[in-house]
Amino acid sequence: MPISSTPPDVITLQGGILVLPDRLITGGILEIGGGKIIALGGPGSGGESTDRELRGTIIDVSGRYVCPGFIDLHVHGGGVHGFDWQQPWSEWEQVARVHAAHGVTSLLATVPLPHDVHLLYEFRREVAGKEMTGSTILGLHLEGPYLSPVRRGCWPQSSLRLPRPDDCRALLQAAGPSLKVITLAPELPGAMECISLLKAAGVVVAMGHTDATYEQAVQAARAGVRRVTHLFNAMRGLHHREPGTAGAAMDLPGVMAEIICDGVHVHPAAMRLALRAKGVDGLNLVTDASPLAGAPDTTLEVPFGQFPVKVVNGACRAPDGSLAGSLLTLEQAVANATRFLEVPLWQAVRMASLNPARSLGIDDCKGSLETGKDADITVLDNDFGVEATFIGGRLVYVDPAAAGRYKPLNPPHHQSQQN
Repeated sequence: MPISSTPPDVITLQGGILVLPDRLITGGILEIGGGKIIALGGPGSGGESTDRELRGTIIDVSGRYVCPGFIDLHVHGGGVHGFDWQQPWSEWEQVARVHAAHGVTSLLATVPLPHDVHLLYEFRREVAGKEMTGSTILGLHLEGPYLSPVRRGCWPQSSLRLPRPDDCRALLQAAGPSLKVITLAPELPGAMECISLLKAAGVVVAMGHTDATYEQAVQAARAGVRRVTHLFNAMRGLHHREPGTAGAAMDLPGVMAEIICDGVHVHPAAMRLALRAKGVDGLNLVTDASPLAGAPDTTLEVPFGQFPVKVVNGACRAPDGSLAGSLLTLEQAVANATRFLEVPLWQAVRMASLNPARSLGIDDCKGSLETGKDADITVLDNDFGVEATFIGGRLVYVDPAAAGRYKPLNPPHHQSQQN
């Protein structure tokens, strides 16, 4: 009879509250090894019994919420660092480190199209999907240049262009599979052909920064649009005789809507209306994080693309006063969702994990706690603060106050988020 052995890298999280896509499991166990979830169990989990012998390095997380790693598909920066084509790739990694400390295990770097397309080739080679000391940068979310001049928000008028199929083909060749999402205004001339072209190449097309009417938005969905960028913000609003882009976003069943759940960008009542229209599976929590998100000192003025931003009355703003990203981090968005949207934690977490994974088509390996999926795990304390973050089974962040609990794993040295 063969003798079973425990692989050397097995870690067992014991006694935590497992946050599954449809419920919480108290007193659960989660076993990870080889970068994957290899077992989970607990009363009513449908997994293995908690009575069996625990294996590997055992970490007691009793009373903590063990969640699938958060996935943020709209991130501009954090901790006074930014995703900026003019900055070295080490600056991009700093942003990833900041967001890992907020429970984000995967994200999309959200940037405008660079002037030099060779930077797209370099991004593919140096950054996309690479193992880092922080969140995995899965690829790019291009927000611009195909935006409406009247709904451009803080993006400079000079940066805008009309979408042309030849330009989109060149973009696809340069960015390749690293281009995951692109936001555009579907009412612009040439946009519908570009939507079809991008969709056929596997890019998730989102409508945003748009003045599209309801009918134009519906036409865009038929052409291949599958997401809406920051619902209610920088788009034609809801009117009872012309529902606009916002109305279409809530009405179209096959379109997932981003929501910035900070209480600044969208009123909580509007968020609840969106939830009732879309359901939990139709909303995706994002941060739209600016370089000042997660920064210890928010009195600073820092660069954000072509202009500086600073905090004014609790919001990140450009020199003209327009909102310029947010100060939100994703664990805050999850906590806010439980209050503003009045949903249980497991639903809030689903909107920050499984829903974005489904939107990108990576829910076979990410987005939920299931055997065989990547061991991307976020551990929250009772106040929904991040205690620890695992990416591919690696412990990449531990709250200094909880370092003793994770000492057997040689937790990474805590460094300031401004570093």
